[in-house]
Amino acid sequence: MQAALAEDVDTVPEEDELLDLNVDDGYHDYSNDEELRDDSPEAGDWNHYNREDDEAHDHRSNRYDVVHSSRGRTTEEILAELDQLTGLDAVKTEIRRIVFTQKVAVERTRRGLGGEQFSPHLVFVGNPGTGKTTIARLLGELYQSIGLLEKGHVVETERSGLVGAFIGATAMKTRRVCREALGGVLFIDEAYTLVNKDNEKDFGPEAVATLLTFMENNRGQVAVVVAGYPAEMTRFLDGNPGLRSRFDVTVDFPDYDGADLEQIFLGLVSSNGYTMCAEAQDRLAAYVAGLPMPRPHGFANGREMRKLFFEVVRRQAELLVARGEVADLTDAELMAIPVEAIPAPVVREASSGARANLGYA
Repeated sequence: MQAALAEDVDTVPEEDELLDLNVDDGYHDYSNDEELRDDSPEAGDWNHYNREDDEAHDHRSNRYDVVHSSRGRTTEEILAELDQLTGLDAVKTEIRRIVFTQKVAVERTRRGLGGEQFSPHLVFVGNPGTGKTTIARLLGELYQSIGLLEKGHVVETERSGLVGAFIGATAMKTRRVCREALGGVLFIDEAYTLVNKDNEKDFGPEAVATLLTFMENNRGQVAVVVAGYPAEMTRFLDGNPGLRSRFDVTVDFPDYDGADLEQIFLGLVSSNGYTMCAEAQDRLAAYVAGLPMPRPHGFANGREMRKLFFEVVRRQAELLVARGEVADLTDAELMAIPVEAIPAPVVREASSGARANLGYA
């Protein structure tokens, strides 16, 4: 079974429609708005937080936040799903080690044995489409199943869900997302975009500072997972002195090899009700073998296979329509992916390092 690699997003108003702007001076300083400030003594008590009662909730953007709910499964059931994912052998081993370490720590705490507290916060590094979001979702459920987190849901966001366009808006947005993640996991994709040393007016560092304060004040109530490219995430962790001390473990998500990419594609074929003959599978193998190795920066791995699958389905449809009336085709004909629907393998120079053309824009 291939990892679920597509994210659905909702359509919402543009950013400037979400903020009550001061049209006279061009911006609004929310830090001076008493009704929107959240620095009362009760602000640290997130256990009774209701986002519908939060003034900052009016400024939330569903476009950038996806909430993945826990299904209340046992640890064994979740680990079984983890094992079903294509490839990622080293990642699976590391996740098991992390979860088992936390499980023992939870039991020691329950018995009052004390000892060093292991941070639940993690750094995921790797190219896109390597399963980072999928693993984060399973991690939330795993943390709940061992009693580390109360709810185990995962709030997925990125820079646009944390950083506002005006003074004071960033802290407000970041606190709101953090509160939604209480009892679960906050997954921040492309977290390195929050640190931009080339722009002194960038509000990203404010989001990081707000996040660190929240993590410190809510230990044991939330786990934060930050993700992105390896080199960029190194710069991100170096961008604030408090970051590295809160993220003890980095999990490396390697690029998929050819066999794994083929398996992901064939999984999409099967799960979508298609079939492939041996000749078509051979051509698929040749196509995958033509993809650049080592994978270039930004290579989308599983997402490349998903895009390839959609392209193959379009090609198959063209071939079927060209044969005559679609209503007269048999089920087997509608399901079969012919060899002609697979793009021709890309011939690449071994030293070029150029990204292969996937046959579509």
